[in-house]
Amino acid sequence: MSARPTFLTYDAPDRQYVDLLSRLGVSMDPKLATFGIARGHLASQREGKVFMAPMLRAEVIDPQNGAILAGGLEGDLQSRRVACHPWGFEEFAEENGVGIAFRVSYAAMDVVAVNVEVTNRRDASMDLAMRFESACADGAEDAIATCNGETQTVAIAQTSRPTSQWQLRPEPDFRIVTLLRPQFDFECDGLIGETSCAAITPTFELEAGESREFPLLLTAASHDMRTETEKNSEALARILSIATRRLDEAAKRTPQEIVEAARARWEAQFAAYDLSRIEPEYHGLVRQAMTILLKNSIAPQLECDFGSQMHGFLGTFPARHGYEAFWIWDSAKHAWGFAEWNTALARDNVLVMLSNQDPETGQLYMVHPDSRIASTQPPLFANAAMLIFERESPTHPLAAREFLADVYEPLAKWNAWWFAECDTNGNGLMEWPNNLCSGWDDSARWDTDRKAGWGNDDGAAKLDAVDLNSFLVADMRELARIATELGRNEEAREWQGKADRLAELIVENLYDERDALFYDRHIETDEFVRIPTPASFMPLWAGVPLDAERTRDVLQRHLLNEAEFFGPYPFPTIAYSHAKYDAAGASGYWRGPVWLDQAFFMLATLERHRDVLDPDYRERIDEARRRILSMAMMNGIHENYNSKTGKRGANSKEHFSWSAASLIAIAAGEM
Repeated sequence: MSARPTFLTYDAPDRQYVDLLSRLGVSMDPKLATFGIARGHLASQREGKVFMAPMLRAEVIDPQNGAILAGGLEGDLQSRRVACHPWGFEEFAEENGVGIAFRVSYAAMDVVAVNVEVTNRRDASMDLAMRFESACADGAEDAIATCNGETQTVAIAQTSRPTSQWQLRPEPDFRIVTLLRPQFDFECDGLIGETSCAAITPTFELEAGESREFPLLLTAASHDMRTETEKNSEALARILSIATRRLDEAAKRTPQEIVEAARARWEAQFAAYDLSRIEPEYHGLVRQAMTILLKNSIAPQLECDFGSQMHGFLGTFPARHGYEAFWIWDSAKHAWGFAEWNTALARDNVLVMLSNQDPETGQLYMVHPDSRIASTQPPLFANAAMLIFERESPTHPLAAREFLADVYEPLAKWNAWWFAECDTNGNGLMEWPNNLCSGWDDSARWDTDRKAGWGNDDGAAKLDAVDLNSFLVADMRELARIATELGRNEEAREWQGKADRLAELIVENLYDERDALFYDRHIETDEFVRIPTPASFMPLWAGVPLDAERTRDVLQRHLLNEAEFFGPYPFPTIAYSHAKYDAAGASGYWRGPVWLDQAFFMLATLERHRDVLDPDYRERIDEARRRILSMAMMNGIHENYNSKTGKRGANSKEHFSWSAASLIAIAAGEM
């Protein structure tokens, strides 16, 4: 692989490398002594499954005495280098006069191609051999490792039992089969144990400066365990057949052809986005954001008992390892990001969620690829649908219109669900069913006599929520636009009238003249919950009828105030000046860190009302954008950030999808 810009780094043990839509991920960790693929990951439960460790360790040995010359546990780690590309990664080391390069890319979805190159760095010839080892991760049961000389394939089968505390259903046990096919002569080096095996090459000679390559292919697939032995046997044979076909197909190409095809797949994605409208200094950041969205996306594999709840659509996880499911407002934001260059994936992120809608009530679900649970989150899909329509209609007007027609009725039904289920006091303002549904899980907005969060998830039901009602105003206005595009003009007028009435209620009931700010209101005490957060500005994002003078007061007095929200890294999830502010989020990740989706909403709010601001405050909008983009450039794309230092938040996943989607929009200035 030639040197290219580095968009991803591997500085955390749980970081996964995956290719487009793959279920199988691999990871390496330069801080450990394992040379090669340290772990194999398989999307399964919410946390995924680390099922191989190591997945493929490579060692150069002295065939005379078996001593490890390069790649061993006692190797010189200081000699190691790592180069990462969207289409693959490389690890290099030089030990005892032997150079070793370990190169990884994907030959196809879920098929990993490895090419190990060994170089004699000495002045004289050397006799060498290569040894490869693979082992099941801790917790594997009923494991068996075999080496089939006739098919030149190493197979490891294991049973994985569910371990997730976040199961949406009783997860079944499943059988995982890993196949490794070296594309060179080798001998099985004996079974090291039931959970691992090794292969070794015949002795080969390298002259001084000479190199030799050792290409391998590997894949993994699984099936749900059945109670009947016969069905298990049939399922295992089916999975073995699928995995074997994958390797047979990949073996038709040379290692170099595989690398070039992988690079071409990714370059085609990058070429689809016009970077000319973005400042050159942010081009690398946008490419990294695109890469993250793509790597977190996945295809169903029904033949491997994976993806039954995806209904044939693709989907995007918020992050690999920990968030391997589909949340409602996450999926809408992912669609925002993809709409800029890959409208097919944007549409699927909407449709994978709408396909799980309750046909009677209109409620949506939190969806795992193979299970779901009734839930709800901020209604953003109508907004996403119109954005997709706007991006597609210039080139594919018929398909764009058909998409709107497909989603209109489900979105209308979902909007009606809120008004039917979430206005317990009948005042026309909605309440979140609970704080988890708000997406702001542990925000101080929900504190009662106990801090909101794990074990105390009922605070939101008592509040007329300022953000929910703002989202609903925006949702109905987008539904009006969709209805207009579909020629349903009377319905469009009805949607607009309902949106206007709710917008007026927000101003009448949730705007506090004393503080010049919008707040949630407690439905039992009728008192404001005076906790300033980005939710306090969402009515202005939605365009409620607040006059220019008061709008200017809200934004200049609070959102662009350095003591409250316009700090070193705007915009924290609670005002800097509030007693419960926690910059890093150690006490709760919605209690002070910066979330890029909220930063996007705040920048969009400011852009909407730029003209009412005083000139010096208008300049702060552009400064806020620069600070946010610089924060991500310096520290990577994370779930949230310390709002004082700009570094990764205390409770934060890396390579987070909605952060990536938000950065794409912020960099493009499309708020």
